[in-house]
Amino acid sequence: MPNFIWTAKDKAGKSVVREIAAGSASEAEAALLAEGCEDLKLIRDEIGSVASEGIQRTFAVGGNIVAITPEKIAKIHGEPSATFFRAFRKGVIANAGTILVLAGVATIEFSLGNEWIGFLFLILIPALPAYSIWCFLPSILLAKLHKAADWHRWNKVLRLVRILEAIRNFRSASRPALPASHLARERAKALAGLGRLSEA
Repeated sequence: MPNFIWTAKDKAGKSVVREIAAGSASEAEAALLAEGCEDLKLIRDEIGSVASEGIQRTFAVGGNIVAITPEKIAKIHGEPSATFFRAFRKGVIANAGTILVLAGVATIEFSLGNEWIGFLFLILIPALPAYSIWCFLPSILLAKLHKAADWHRWNKVLRLVRILEAIRNFRSASRPALPASHLARERAKALAGLGRLSEA
C-alpha cells in the first residue's frame, strides 16, 4: 500500500505534514478530511511512494544519524533543482556583508599604494561564492544524474556516479556524505540499461 505525503492545516489551523498509507490518493484525502484537515496539498503520490521504497529512511553520516522525514520531503518539494548559478547566487547573498567589507578594504589598500595586499583581498571575494558552489556540488550533480537517468543517458549516469563517489570519499571525514546505497542503485540501473547485467 503506497504512503502518501500531504501538507494540510489541522483543526486548529496549524500547518502540518502528514504521511498516510492508503489504497489511493483519494482515499488518503478522504481520511485527512475526516480528521478535519483543510487546505490539502499532495506532496508524494503513488509513483513517488513506489520510487522511494528502496531508499533508506535513515543512515549514518559522520557518526550522526540522518533521517529522511515527511517534513523534510515536504520542505524540498517544489524547490528548483540546484544549479551552479543558484549556488553562486546563494553564496553571494549569504556573504554579501563580508564581500562588501573585503571590497572596501581592497579599495583602501589600493588607494594607499598597497597593491599586493589589495589584490589579496580581491582574491578572497570570489572564494566565498566558490565555497558555496562546493557545498552545493553534490546536489547539483545529483540533479544532473537524475535528469540523465530520466533520458536513459546511461554513460553519463555512470560518469556522474564516479564523480559523486569521489566527492563522497573526499568529504566523508568533514561533511555529510551521500548515501552509498543510492549511488550503487543508480550505477546498477545504468549498467542494466547498457545491457551489462553481469556488472550490475
